[in-house]
Amino acid sequence: MQAPRVNRLRKPAAQSAIRTCTLAVLALSFHLATSASGSTESNTPGYDIDQTGFSPPCRLKRGALHTVTDVVDAETIRLDDGRLVRLIGARTPAPSSTAAGYRETLQERAARALTELVLGHSVRLYYPAIDRDRYGRTLAHVVREDSSQGRTWVQRHLVTNGHARTYVIPGNAECVDALAEAENRARNAGLGLWSLAAYRPIASSRTEHLRRLKGTFQLVEGRITGVGSSRGNVYLNFGRNRRFAFTAFIACASLTGQRDWAKDLKTLKGRRIRVRGWIEIHNGPHIEVTHPNQIELLKKDQS
Repeated sequence: MQAPRVNRLRKPAAQSAIRTCTLAVLALSFHLATSASGSTESNTPGYDIDQTGFSPPCRLKRGALHTVTDVVDAETIRLDDGRLVRLIGARTPAPSSTAAGYRETLQERAARALTELVLGHSVRLYYPAIDRDRYGRTLAHVVREDSSQGRTWVQRHLVTNGHARTYVIPGNAECVDALAEAENRARNAGLGLWSLAAYRPIASSRTEHLRRLKGTFQLVEGRITGVGSSRGNVYLNFGRNRRFAFTAFIACASLTGQRDWAKDLKTLKGRRIRVRGWIEIHNGPHIEVTHPNQIELLKKDQS
């Protein structure tokens, strides 16, 4: 069987690095996730989505109930008021990705799972700080509310069953902790997309392979050989040759006001981490980190 094509995803709009940032961030802190425009409809600011067992809790703006009239694709639904809603935090596979033993592509399987879960059902939207994308679609976490079956957080359902990966949109990082936990369980169990080698974490030492994955969303694992900084930007280096080795880049703009984000990035030297994001090329391959939850500190027994 021919190997599945690599999932190529478009990088979402993100904060660009502020190269002119001259104030170096001296007191850096780093929250490490251990492996293990508000809507006018919103009526409960700061509502905790974790009211009935969602863990850990995340606070969002709660909207009214609506009925899902159409499932456009594996990440988009249409409501009875005509709005298109993009499911944030859960990235489904590319249309061409397939798994052995299935006639459907992984995206088709994800879309079918979404359809079975929400089509014709009542759902409630929970809005992040930025609730519209550049195409005018509503961005939200979605919870199906069923009088007989209770409440189901749609994004976590997709991630838990291996239909999607967790990702962060700059400015919309709510609930990512819970989704990351669900992803870890699905990945360890080899569910869905995690059964394909193309979706498994890639060793940071495979720089030529990473170069070929430019513009795709990937998980990269490796040991940090050094931590550098320039004009407030921070660089986590994964090899001695900084011009060619994989690097995780944190822009000064992302660190501004984030004193609780890092207790000292230099303490990461020698540690093994997993970083997720879109592969770009600047000298060597790199991922720009805009939120702490893009980085996981791996357990010592992982190799």
